[in-house]
Amino acid sequence: MEVLAFLFLMIYIATDPKDVSLLTIPAYFSGMWVTNWLIKNGFQGTFMYMRWLAVYVIIMIYLMFASIRLGLHNIKYIKEKIRKRRAIKNNAKRDRPHRRFYCDTEVQCRLFNI
Repeated sequence: MEVLAFLFLMIYIATDPKDVSLLTIPAYFSGMWVTNWLIKNGFQGTFMYMRWLAVYVIIMIYLMFASIRLGLHNIKYIKEKIRKRRAIKNNAKRDRPHRRFYCDTEVQCRLFNI
């Protein structure tokens, strides 16, 4: 169990703070680990246990919504990047001069950017 906690601690430390989706996994398992520890030590039903569950649920809900929002933002960013790349590619084809001579091989065409 300690190895698992160490693994998730390493994931948490190595994660970029802006990438919330990777923090969801260690937060989930470490929260389960704390909850399990509280139950084993007889804190179930106490004020401290209920307070921990409330904080844990709020953190997990926040992380889920932040992950979804970040995922949507990444999708929009990728679509915009693809759109810009297509526009640049289309403009490059449109602005290409007409061939003055024909290439004998594909290598010659690449050398002369035709």
